[in-house]
Amino acid sequence: MDLKDKSLEELSQLAAQDPQNPEIYKEIGNRHFKAENYTAAVEFYQKALDLDPRFYKALYNLGNTYYKLKDKEKAVHYWHRAIEVKPDFDHAYFNLGYHYYEEMFWKEAIRSLQEAARLDPNQADTHYYLGKCYHAIGDLPAAIAAFRRAIALKPDDPEYHYEIANSSYDHGDYQTACAEWTIYVQARPDESKARNNLCDALLQLGRYDEALAEIEIVLAREPDYPPGLITKAEILEKLDRRDEAYDLFTRARSLILGREGWETLARYVRDCLRRLRRQFSVALLEEGRAQDALREVERFLQDDPDNPDSYDLRARILEEMGQPEEAARSRREAERLRQQLNASPAAAH
Repeated sequence: MDLKDKSLEELSQLAAQDPQNPEIYKEIGNRHFKAENYTAAVEFYQKALDLDPRFYKALYNLGNTYYKLKDKEKAVHYWHRAIEVKPDFDHAYFNLGYHYYEEMFWKEAIRSLQEAARLDPNQADTHYYLGKCYHAIGDLPAAIAAFRRAIALKPDDPEYHYEIANSSYDHGDYQTACAEWTIYVQARPDESKARNNLCDALLQLGRYDEALAEIEIVLAREPDYPPGLITKAEILEKLDRRDEAYDLFTRARSLILGREGWETLARYVRDCLRRLRRQFSVALLEEGRAQDALREVERFLQDDPDNPDSYDLRARILEEMGQPEEAARSRREAERLRQQLNASPAAAH
């Protein structure tokens, strides 16, 4: 009797006729699970287990149902019970691994996913999540190897190519990152983040014109996308178009300043602006335009008064202008700011 083809009504009739058959109650639970009636699903899986406490399919399904009900402690409990009954149950190991991955318990996730992969090495998602866990703990070679196994099993999934590109980039393999992000954006051409990442890889490879062409596609679609503006600024800086780069960094800064979650990027943009301003001031000084260089430094000190490097540059310019006392005061201010930065909690290790 194939219960999988039976309707809920037919299964209920069969349960009345054969009330000691746990398989029927398990199938009734499955129907409720599929209909997202999770409380009813729990009831019928439990009825199946009352008849057969070692019914591993009901134990596993009960774990899945509790996971849907967000009772993860019970979900883990029943998955473990299913494994106790059936030690080679790869699906239960995978679910445990995925749960630990979601909770960022990386070592536990890796242990469970490795066992799932050992029991069934032909499941691409198992290798994919293993790769993500390895990446999270910084084991980039292992992450890349896991993503390669996932791609070998399921080459048409763009997400696998995206993740191997991330790990390859962080591992310094910009060529592979570029190739894999290219595959991803071919599959999902409207994904700005991935195309921006591709531009960054091209930038690292010194392929500036290609990077510029790609970032223009991003900004044509999302003209106020801060990472895209920053990437374009970085490319223009490499192409010695520093004025344009400065304007784009400034625009990006205005879009992200004060926005929650963007603090790291805001600091990066601030540092880029500092660098460009210093370069411009030094260029003016080397051209013999000390007064213009000083004016430029004074201007960006108004915007960024806590940067000791700017005071050092100001001191250098003042020395060139024959103002040693003012230069000394500026150097003392630079030293004071450095001591203040070193003493701040953010600088503690």
